[in-house]
Amino acid sequence: DTSNVTNMEYMFIRSAIESLPSLDTSKVTTMGGMFKGCIYLTSAPLLNTSNVTSMYHMFEGCAQLTTVPAYDVSNVGGPGSMGFAGMFHECYHIKSILMTNIGADLNISDSKQFERSDLLVILNNLKTVTETKTLTMGADNLAKLTDEDKLIATNKG
Repeated sequence: DTSNVTNMEYMFIRSAIESLPSLDTSKVTTMGGMFKGCIYLTSAPLLNTSNVTSMYHMFEGCAQLTTVPAYDVSNVGGPGSMGFAGMFHECYHIKSILMTNIGADLNISDSKQFERSDLLVILNNLKTVTETKTLTMGADNLAKLTDEDKLIATNKG
């Protein structure tokens, strides 16, 4: 029963999980390193992330990860949070990130599997911010976008 858990930091680090049973994550605020090093994980489980402020290194080293579902990440990156730092480091096969309300610095440059349509989903799911935030895509991914596509991110801050 995880209904009262607030911190799932490094909960499954380096485990051999391929999938996950349903978890109640409605009170969780920290998911840092939660799946770090889970090399067999191909698809991230759908979790309630509405109260999460930190997702640093959450999927780092999940080299087979291909898909991240529609997490609401509107609270990630607040004061004192490490935000998305290293979240997708060494995630070489990720192709689909459906997270919504992305308003913190994010680096997706380790994967070159994205198609233009996948990148547009990410750009359109960026939250409009008042402080400058950085989306690091890498040269290979950036080359897949038109100048008009890039303006989507620029216009959101």
